Amino acid sequence: MVQRFIATLPARTGRPLTEWLELLRTTGPADSRARRDWLRRTHHLDAGTARWIAEHAPGRQPAEIDPEAYLEAAPLYVGAMFSGTKARLRPLYDTLLDLALGLGDDVRVCPARDRVPFYRGRVFAQVVPAARTHLDLGLVLGTTRTPKRLLPAHGRKRDDPITHRLPIARPEEIDADLRRWLRIAYELGR
Repeated sequence: MVQRFIATLPARTGRPLTEWLELLRTTGPADSRARRDWLRRTHHLDAGTARWIAEHAPGRQPAEIDPEAYLEAAPLYVGAMFSGTKARLRPLYDTLLDLALGLGDDVRVCPARDRVPFYRGRVFAQVVPAARTHLDLGLVLGTTRTPKRLLPAHGRKRDDPITHRLPIARPEEIDADLRRWLRIAYELGR
């Protein structure tokens, strides 16, 4: 996803990422929000592009931009997420990962430092070690009517696609109902 964004940046904005970063470094404001506003106002970038360049790109580590470095770092992200007091959650994550990958050949997994999104063209689900006692399976279900077991995604940002979450603390909570809702999210992710 990041590589596609970077590759299409020159066609969409007239500059490659390296030029935007240099421009921010030399003439842009220091604050992330001010950078975003400056990019929108002065360079007429759309909100999403301005936000990504302003908030993410300047502070990104090479692993988050370079594909080779990312492939090396991704397992480390997962290892760090499920270490220490959250180590007992790793088998739950591994089961959810297997379920997601089993939905279809088009499923992609893209671990970040604090979550593991599952993609099918776009995000359809994600796993977050929410606390040392449980993890959350976040699902993109839009306005689909759901049972009470599926909770609204709390703390949603306006552009966050995750609409529902399922707290999971024990293996038996990964049941047929959860599998069905994961499949529905996958199907909606086309």
